[in-house]
Amino acid sequence: MHEQLKVKDSQLSSKDKQIEELHTLLDQAQKLQLSDKKPALIEDKQAKKKGLFSRLFKR
Repeated sequence: MHEQLKVKDSQLSSKDKQIEELHTLLDQAQKLQLSDKKPALIEDKQAKKKGLFSRLFKR
């Protein structure tokens, strides 16, 4: 019984490590996705500003 618990415990701790690694990979992937989207968001924001200023100063 005691041996079974030790084996189960080691299996669980290795699963915990795998889950932790997965979370780390997920975080990295999300950061990469954000950095890929960032230039497009900045361009979109600048285009909106230009549109706003051109409408304001046309008068």
